[in-house]
This record gives sequence, C-alpha cells and structure tokens, in this order.
Amino acid sequence: PVREAGGRIVALIALGSAAEKGFSDLFKAARSGRTGEPFAFDADGWLLSESRHAEELRSRGLAPRLTQTGAEAFTRLALAATGARAGGASTGVLPEPYPNHLGRDSIGAWRWLRDHDIGIGVEMEAAEAYAPLTHLRTGFFVLALLIAAVWLSGFLPPKVLAELLRRSGRERQLGPYRLARRIGEGAISNVYLARHRMLKRPAAVKVLKPQASSDEWIARFQREVQLASALGHPNTIRIYDYGIGPDNEFWYAMEYLEGLSLGDLVERYGPVPPSRTAWILRQACASLWEAHSGGIVHRDIKPQNIMLCEIHGERDVVKVLDFGLVKQISGEHTRDLTGTMRILGTPLYMSPERIRHPGDADARSDIYALGAVGFWLLTGKRVFETETEHDLIYQVLHTVPPLASEVSHFTVPVELDALIGRCLEKDPDRRPQSMAEVASALDAVLVYQPWTRAQIDAWWEKHWVPEGHPERRLTSANP
Repeated sequence: PVREAGGRIVALIALGSAAEKGFSDLFKAARSGRTGEPFAFDADGWLLSESRHAEELRSRGLAPRLTQTGAEAFTRLALAATGARAGGASTGVLPEPYPNHLGRDSIGAWRWLRDHDIGIGVEMEAAEAYAPLTHLRTGFFVLALLIAAVWLSGFLPPKVLAELLRRSGRERQLGPYRLARRIGEGAISNVYLARHRMLKRPAAVKVLKPQASSDEWIARFQREVQLASALGHPNTIRIYDYGIGPDNEFWYAMEYLEGLSLGDLVERYGPVPPSRTAWILRQACASLWEAHSGGIVHRDIKPQNIMLCEIHGERDVVKVLDFGLVKQISGEHTRDLTGTMRILGTPLYMSPERIRHPGDADARSDIYALGAVGFWLLTGKRVFETETEHDLIYQVLHTVPPLASEVSHFTVPVELDALIGRCLEKDPDRRPQSMAEVASALDAVLVYQPWTRAQIDAWWEKHWVPEGHPERRLTSANP
C-alpha cells in the first residue's frame, strides 16, 4: 500500500494475470517433439488452449476446432472423446493413424473430464510417433498426458472453466431453442446453430455479447428485430423469435441457411461473371425493395450480409440477412436509439452521407452499398483499397471511384457498368432513386445476358458436395 504522512492508505498496487494464459501455458510445457500437441477442447470441438499450430490455422483460414479440414465432421479423437458425454469410456487411445484437424495423419489419446465437461487430448503426427526407437517415448508421452489430465481437473478454479466454456459456446438453451455449436462471431454477437425443442426445426440464433447487452442496446435491437420480422420477401432471411436469456443477453432466432456469403464466394472462387452478378443483385434488390416500401432502411449491406444458398432444391437463391442496423425512416425514436453510436456499419460499403450524418440515411444509402457489392462481385476488389480507415473515409467522401470495367477481367456490359457507377455517385440525387429503378436496369441486363438454369446447376454440382455429414458444405476447389 501507498500511505500518506498520517499513515492513511491512499493507493494500492496490485498485480495479476489472466487465467487463460496460465491455462494454455500448462499445455505448452507438455509439448513433445516436433509435432506433439496437448490441448483442451469443449463438447463442440473448439480448442480451449492455444495451439502450437495457431499461425498455420490462421494462414489457412481454418477455425481452431477439432473438425476434418473442409468439413464440419469431428476428427476421430473429438468424436471418441465427446462420446464419453453419453456415458461411454472416459479415456481412450487411438494408435491407428487418422487425419487430425490440420489434415495430417496422427495418433492420439484423450480423457474426458465429466465434472467440467471438457476434454484433454494429445496428438502427434504418425510419421514422428512411429519413427524408429520412439515407440517407448510416445507411450510414456501419452501416459503422462492422461495423468496430467487428472491433475488438471482439480487445478483450475470453476469460474475459469465456466468462462472458457461460455466463450467456446457450449450447448445451452435460450427460450425454446437448444444451442448446439457456434457457427459465427461478430464484434458484438455470436451466432449458434440451434434446434427448436418442440418443432425440431434448425435455426440460427444470434446472441449479443455481454458488452452489448446494456438496457439501451437491448431496447434498440428489440425494436429493430420487431421491424425486420415484419418482412416476408423470399429473398429476406426469416426471423422466428426473440427474447432475453437468463444472463440478460438479448437473442433472436432466424432461419438456418446452407450456403456461403458473397464475401466467401469471391474469396474462394474469384470474381463473378456479369450475368451472375446481375442475377444476384436482382434478388438482393427485391428484398430491399420490400424493406424500403415499408419504410425500413437496412444500413449495413455488404458481401458478408448477403448469402447465396440452396433452399429445398432451389439453387443460387439470395438471402439478405443481418437487419441488425435497420432504421425506420419515419421514426424519430428509432433515430434516437441508433444515435448512441456515431457510425454504425461497414465503411467499405458506406455511402458518403452515412459517414457525414449517420442518423440520416435513406433508401439511397442502401443503393450505394448494393453498387459497392456489385463492384466487389465483378472485380474481386473493394471500391477503394486503402491501408487505414482514415484514408478510406477520405476516399469515400472525395474520390471518384473507378468503373468496374476498368478493374474487372470480365467484359462488363455497358448497362451494368453504368448502373454500378450511378449507384456509387457521391450525391444521392445522382443515384437511382429507388430499388425499383435498380431492378428495372438489372432486368434489362438479364434479358440479353441471362444466368441460366444450366449454368446454375453446373456450378452447384461442381462445388456443393456431400461430406458424409447431415450438413452440406461447399468445397474449396477452384471453379
């Protein structure tokens, strides 16, 4: 303590460290050889300790999760360990090589800690484990990890384990929905695959993170979810229900979609041909047309918020999602709620007037954003490529964007090129004034350059394949 002249304590100096780091350090200390990897994981296969392959996982775009590469199915170790939750054996050894979450043949051992509902595992690549004269060392390594798992179960405070499990998204229930696993994460929310307890219908449940669960945020999202749930266009994601959980977290349930975002589409397969770009934009336009007709502006149109799906056998179906920033044009109280944060949305796809006056957006701001999405689809590039957000905002406000035809390797039809250029005008009065006007221009493009059913089926047959799992996932092969 720091005391004043009279002896009264006026300050304290305290030192502390995050428990998570110490948790991961336990596993780092137990690493063996070149590929030996001890780790902790939850019931959904998410790693709770830092991986020695963390950098490789990031560079390959893989999640820190014990699933087979390119699929959602568990690795053999995760499948065996999580089976212990149903009353199976609490320990196991896998001496036969199997592909780990990096796709490398490995051997492993595991122990499930039922008191904490987490698993402890160890893996080593088979080539190293079965190299001459290493069999004995590997056996001792596996045994040591199993012993360490028993010791570890009594080491961590229950609150630390609870926090680790909460962050990983272990199964729990919100309203009538049983959450299975986390399938997405944003700055202020997590998204979970869930199932309705009675209807057995799959759903995606978005849950606000604790830092966004203040009364003001909850009031804002509750009103905006109510507005968005009134939308019924087939190209708009359906919202089923919403509520407040036992920990005061706001959640809402929406339809679960199988497909990929336009961001993933371009990043995986490259720029999109003009005819398909027009096809995609036309469907997104229809969704926003309904919203605007009801006095609702989306305000966060971007590639990540538009999905391309297969729904009940219908392919290349567009769904506009995440109406989390919607604004009712005529509602002053809505403006007050959104005024708690100055700029909401993604600057890369934000119109100049949204940056200057965040609360004054109208339908033409969504038209600007849709034009920026079209530019991304045709070129694989953002309208403005900058290194800092300050430079980005300056260019959005002052720099004339290039035409898509100047950047794209496709021959872009003049009409489509001109439409996207008009959507990206700085002055809202120089843009198309409604989604009906945008839709009409896109229809004209599709008349003489259609995206045909044969092209749709050919693309999906090539890239949408079963993986031996109830869910289907897109392959990462080139088109």
